[in-house]
Amino acid sequence: MKKPYKTYNGGKNGSGVYQQIINQIPQHKIFISGFCGNCGVLAHKLPASMANIAIDLDNAVTQKWSIIPGISSINADCISFISNCLQFIQIASPNLIDEIVIYLDPPYLQETRKGNKALYKHEMNDIASHKICCSILCVGLLKSY
Repeated sequence: MKKPYKTYNGGKNGSGVYQQIINQIPQHKIFISGFCGNCGVLAHKLPASMANIAIDLDNAVTQKWSIIPGISSINADCISFISNCLQFIQIASPNLIDEIVIYLDPPYLQETRKGNKALYKHEMNDIASHKICCSILCVGLLKSY
């Protein structure tokens, strides 16, 4: 699969990086990448059978993903979007919840970076927001630093 950018901060496209993450992903029918950026995991893993979804708050990012075949690209706040979708799925099709993998790779916390320069159009600067990512109930993979 193609990736939307040649390089991107935090994209997990380095040799051995995305492979290690992909090897931890259980079988699934739906794959959701929140805070997708240039998600090396989504770009390199085998496609899920039902849906492969890239969610990012930056419209430029989601526009780039939208031209890649097999990817549904959504421009939204990923925490709110995923929470709402999971509530709907739990009501409409509760058996499907076990077939979803959510991979969240939120922006690096400012305090973990070498410089104070903003790297993303939409930053996430507080640990509370990162903890919300951990509270999403599903088979989820969260990268944190």
